Amino acid sequence: MSLTVKSYRIGSALSQSEVECMAFYAVAAMSPHDVYGPMQQNFFAEMIESYKVGKGELYILSTAEKHLSFAFLLDKYDESGVYHIHLLSTFRACRKKGYGSFLLDHIIKKYPQQGITLETLPESIDFFKRNSFKIKTENLPHSFVEMELNASKKEGFSIVRLSPTVYDKYRGIFNDTAKRLGY
Repeated sequence: MSLTVKSYRIGSALSQSEVECMAFYAVAAMSPHDVYGPMQQNFFAEMIESYKVGKGELYILSTAEKHLSFAFLLDKYDESGVYHIHLLSTFRACRKKGYGSFLLDHIIKKYPQQGITLETLPESIDFFKRNSFKIKTENLPHSFVEMELNASKKEGFSIVRLSPTVYDKYRGIFNDTAKRLGY
């Protein structure tokens, strides 16, 4: 089976079908963790808006037949900053097969010697440790843990700040997609 990673970087508005496609990725990867649903909705909104203004990059791992895993990376805000994995997930039916590690390795190789950070839930710490990340800060809100790779003395990534109205707009799209997928 041949795996392909495609990356997308756009600095313009997305079509409705592109927004719905990104909603599908975000919803299909949802964790059953209670707090993660609303947070996933916020991540989705931030991902779409960051993508629209060219401050992030979407990665999709797939075969010729289907998508397996995806990630969204936020840009560093300047040369002293870090890249931040805002979301990395593998579709439920594809988990425990190495696809998440394959995609993460692709991102790490694309930015060698660059700092990369992420925040994750405790159940994913071992996955990121196996992929060379180290714990930076524990006990963040909602039990999140901040992890880093080559980023110990670097700070700062670029995120688009959104108004409550914008979050509400994307929550609606996210929730409609979740309903269509039976979540």
